Amino acid sequence: MDYKEPTEAPTLLKYIWSYRGKQMKGIGLTLLRAIVIAPLPFLFRIVIDEHVKSASLMGILSISLLFSGLLILHYCFAIYAARYFAISVGRMMVELRGRIFHKLQVLSFG
Repeated sequence: MDYKEPTEAPTLLKYIWSYRGKQMKGIGLTLLRAIVIAPLPFLFRIVIDEHVKSASLMGILSISLLFSGLLILHYCFAIYAARYFAISVGRMMVELRGRIFHKLQVLSFG
């Protein structure tokens, strides 16, 4: 059974699963981060095999500039993904705490 609203979920795991749609932006940023960092070993190979052999200073500088740009993009994606996940999980925990508190308020201990 698929729970569209978190309040319908009877267990904690299903409650967390119901928030998967709100986590897609963070997951997308994490995937972009992985895609940006993937070509770095290939760039190392180009610098070592081609530009160092031919002593091409402009080639080394251009690849290192591209390398630096990819690292900065990787850093930005990592920061924004972590920030997004922290905000989203924080909201989820606040809502869950509120639901637990409400349940405790309506319990009869007598």
